[in-house]
Amino acid sequence: MRNVKIFSTDIENVTQVNHIRVAICSLFPHSIVTVDLEDCDQVLRVEGNIPSSEYMISLLSKLGFRCQELE
Repeated sequence: MRNVKIFSTDIENVTQVNHIRVAICSLFPHSIVTVDLEDCDQVLRVEGNIPSSEYMISLLSKLGFRCQELE
């Protein structure tokens, strides 16, 4: 089931975005991962077969990033 999850993060640059994109897409192929670095919340948007927001928050935490779901 494809869904969209949106999070505020502390991702700061394109290198970090690419690192996160590779990690997410290796676990969830065909996912679409974008980060708005211009937004004050550095908004991460993930579209794909993501099991839960908690899973994504845990994954980003393990990668060294703060992540909180936006509603």
